[in-house]
Parts: sequence; structure tokens; C-alpha cells
Amino acid sequence: MYITAHFSDSTGPRSDLTPYVEIYDLDTDVAVSTGTMSSVGTRGLYKYTFAAYNSGSSYGYVLDGGSGIADNLLRYRYGGNDDYGLESDVEELDSTASAIQAKTDNLKDSWNDPTAEACQADVSGLATTAHLTTVEGKVDTVDTVVDAIKLKTDNLKDSWNDLSAAQVYTQIETAIQVYCATSATVSALNAKADRILGLSQQNFIIDNTHFTGSNMDSCRIRLFELSGNVPALVDAGGSETTGLIATYLATASYEGVGTGEGNLEVFRQVEA
Repeated sequence: MYITAHFSDSTGPRSDLTPYVEIYDLDTDVAVSTGTMSSVGTRGLYKYTFAAYNSGSSYGYVLDGGSGIADNLLRYRYGGNDDYGLESDVEELDSTASAIQAKTDNLKDSWNDPTAEACQADVSGLATTAHLTTVEGKVDTVDTVVDAIKLKTDNLKDSWNDLSAAQVYTQIETAIQVYCATSATVSALNAKADRILGLSQQNFIIDNTHFTGSNMDSCRIRLFELSGNVPALVDAGGSETTGLIATYLATASYEGVGTGEGNLEVFRQVEA
């Protein structure tokens, strides 16, 4: 089985990447296959051979296009197989149909094969009440099997074109959104990405500063999710928590302790 994905950014399709894939068995939450994807053509398409694929298992996968794509919404891809149950049902249906065929192979091709007179001669000594009861029981069994087959096939689509491309896209997009909203792995990645952005000075504020002479020897650093969550400039830091991602306390020491004018010797930043 191939896992495929397309990567692009504001510059267009990216065929110069080395995407990484992690595949998990959703029944055991264990990673069953990892590795890098190979490029297909020059239009940003990639593939990965999932050699351990089992049609009866449920899988989910996370694809990472790599640091070459700056936008995280374009860098990561998520998906899984959701047709394993259908495949099992089709296999069961095929087995049931084979059993029916084994019973019907011995039926005559037409009412005239053999003639009505020959049929009467063949069954004249068999048409007893006991035999009719047996035949009726077998007919009931076949009827039950047919009903079971109909129950399974009623929910199958009449053709692959029953859903438009837009409807298929919407269902896939909804499944991805649900997975992203409920996956602990995705949540952890998002949290780490937010923290990395904050530490690279996006939506952050330094306050509660303390100086010795012209050297700052301590301060507080806070990271926020959105620019609108960052508090306005004030002389002393507040206690805002809306959109707060993390808080750090930074301290520094300088050569010539007490003078406040020496060169920076040690800088320390720890999460509060």
C-alpha cells in the first residue's frame, strides 16, 4: 500500500523536500512504520510504501514536510484508512455468495431440462410431507442468507460517482479536523510549535525588569497565543492569563558584582 501526499507553499509545488511519515495502529496506539517519503515527478507529489499494511487493521498517519516549509498548516498532513471495515464486509459477502453458488450449481438450467414428464417420474416417490418440510426449511435458510446479504449491501453506494468531488473533499476535511482536534500527538506538536514561536519573539513581552546600574539583572518573559493577548506596555507587569502559553524568569550576573557596569557573565532563563 502507498501513502501519498502533496506538499506546496506560497512558491508553488515543492518537490525538493524529504517528508517524514509516522504510521500508527489505532487499535494499539503503537507506531508500526516510520520513514522518509520519495518524490514522484516534479509537481510536489510524494509516496511511501507501507509494506506492513493489513486490510483488517485501522491506521492513522502523520506526515511532516520538513522545516523547508515555514507554514505549519502546509507542513503537516494527517490521514488514515477508514475502509478496512468495508473490505472485511465485502470478503464476508463474497464467502456467503460462494456458499449460495454451491447450492444453486445443481439446479436445472430451465424448466424443460429435463421434461415435465421426466421430472414427474423423478419426484413421484419423493413428494412426501417430510420431504416438503425439509425443502421448506432450506428455502427459509436461503431467504435468511439473502436478507443478511441485502442488509449489508443496502448501505453500499450504487457507483463510485454517487459522491461528487466536493462532497468527498468535505468528508476528508472533516475527518482531518476531527483527528487534529482529538489527537494527543497533534495537540502536543501544536503546543510545542506555539512555544517555539514565542521563544523566537512572536507575541511575547518582557516586564518586571530590575537593573543594577545600566545592566538588567532580572526580568519576566511571557509568551501569548495571539498578538491581541499581549498586554499593553506598562511600567510593571500584570497578571494577564488570557492566551498565555508560558512564563519564564530570566536572571543575569556580570563581572564586578555590585558595580552594575561589568560585562555579562551568566544569563539564565527558566520556566516559572
